[in-house]
Amino acid sequence: GAGDSFIAGFLSGCLCGENLFDCLVKGRKVAAVTCTHLGGFPQPAVPL
Repeated sequence: GAGDSFIAGFLSGCLCGENLFDCLVKGRKVAAVTCTHLGGFPQPAVPL
């Protein structure tokens, strides 16, 4: 959910060398986008 998305955005900022504040902002923005969608994001089918 939004928590997982926040962590993904936050870690993305960390891995790109951004400062702590910018990492938090990026995490917040990614989580906010997640909250605007009902259910999960559709994923393309992957043949096994």
